[in-house]
Amino acid sequence: MASYSNKLTKDYVYQITFIIWNKPLAKLMLLWIVGQLILRADSTAAEVLVLVTNLSSVHFMHENRKKANKKAAKIEKFAHKLVNFTSDMEDRRVLFEADALSNVEVIRLCSAAVIMHCLELKQESEVLHSVALQASTSSHQLDMMKQKLQLQGMKIENLMDFYREYRISLLEILSGVQLAETPQEWVARTNKMFASG
Repeated sequence: MASYSNKLTKDYVYQITFIIWNKPLAKLMLLWIVGQLILRADSTAAEVLVLVTNLSSVHFMHENRKKANKKAAKIEKFAHKLVNFTSDMEDRRVLFEADALSNVEVIRLCSAAVIMHCLELKQESEVLHSVALQASTSSHQLDMMKQKLQLQGMKIENLMDFYREYRISLLEILSGVQLAETPQEWVARTNKMFASG
């Protein structure tokens, strides 16, 4: 019977205790129950243990509140960057709408590719924003999302520079200069660039 009891303790009680200890409210309740049980023992040691239990529970509550405030501040900063990035993508998309209406077919093709990537990055940033607002998002995950957003910003800047250079060469087509790559090759290369990240 003792071996069964020890097995039960190892299999379940340790796991339950670990789960409870990782939940702030459950931890507080467990400490309160232990404090109440000790209080009924009517001794000075019991009173000291109750005091220590109460002080530790206040400490745990303070630490959890501090973590929550730190995470909220981080989310607020990140959310601001995401909103700015999303509006920037929308502004760039609108800017390239004019090129998409151009009479020159190759300019329309290339600007449509840029618009598509702007919309794609805008949607990804909106997904990041909704994930960041979830309560279960850790501080480490927020840091990873911030890095991903910076990478997306660098990608779109590279694409803009890439497009400006190619657009100049597209306009030279009208004056009879031969292009180094076709617009279809350019679009394929930009799509490959965005697919790799």
